[in-house]
Amino acid sequence: MSTNEYFQLSIPKDITVEVPLNFDSEKPGFTTLSEEQIVEVINYNLKSILLTSPGERLDSTFGVGLRNYLFENNLQNTSAIIQSNISNQISKYLPWLSSYNVNVETFYDGQGLNISIAYEIKNPTIIEYFDLSLSLADL
Repeated sequence: MSTNEYFQLSIPKDITVEVPLNFDSEKPGFTTLSEEQIVEVINYNLKSILLTSPGERLDSTFGVGLRNYLFENNLQNTSAIIQSNISNQISKYLPWLSSYNVNVETFYDGQGLNISIAYEIKNPTIIEYFDLSLSLADL
C-alpha cells in the first residue's frame, strides 16, 4: 500500500459511548458508536437537550426541560416558547447541524407534546427526522 492510499483510507472513528452504558465484550470499555452511526448520535443528543432540565448538569444553561412544561396551565399557548427554546439549544449545543426545523404540537387536550425536528448536516450529507412525544401519562 502506497503512502497516498494509506492517507485516503476512511476508517470510521468511535465518537461517543452508547447509552445506556454497556460493556463491550470484544474490547475493554463501553460499547461505542462510530461515525457510521451518526444519526443515532444526533438523535441521542437531541433527546438529551429536550429532556434535560436547565441546571440538571454542570452547564446550567443546557437543556429545555420538556417535562416541566407539561405542568403549564395553557400548554397550547406555550408551544411557541418551547419551539424557541429548542431552536436556541440546538444552535448553541449542536452548531454543526447545517439546518433544522422544529415543530411543537400539543395533544390530549394540552396535556402532551409532540416534538418533530427535521435536520441536515453537510459532511457527510444526511437529512433526517427526530420525533419525541411526551405526556403527563408518561410521567
